[in-house]
Amino acid sequence: MDDHATPPPAGFRPVERRSGFLDLIGPLYVDDADPRSPVYGLRIGEKHTNSRGGVHGGVLTTLADVALGYGALAAHGKALSLLTASLTVDYTGSAAVGDWIEARTTLKRMGSRLAFAGCEITNDTRPVASCSGVFSVPPVRPADR
Repeated sequence: MDDHATPPPAGFRPVERRSGFLDLIGPLYVDDADPRSPVYGLRIGEKHTNSRGGVHGGVLTTLADVALGYGALAAHGKALSLLTASLTVDYTGSAAVGDWIEARTTLKRMGSRLAFAGCEITNDTRPVASCSGVFSVPPVRPADR
């Protein structure tokens, strides 16, 4: 199944930030109707599966990294650059070709040097992964102010 065959749910649009790797994994989508709490989504295609036909753990980890980083920034509300320092993913379920998965992030704490966030990835309402991330907050240079 082509991951473009079934459109995302209403309210989701393609993620604007792009990279070579995300282009390989995606298309990723975002619903940012609440700009402080965006929801990231992905339609599972053949390219996202492991040898058993379920979503590959690396795809879930990538979605978690994107949702945690971008979601933490959105919740914080300031233009910063975050660098992933630690990422933990507990796989609690699965998804198959054609399924829509969503990642919802909660900012736990934003300090001057580190940010902490949690993320739940679901398939419909079933849990797929529970994730947490720690992000380095690079110092703001005078030219960036």
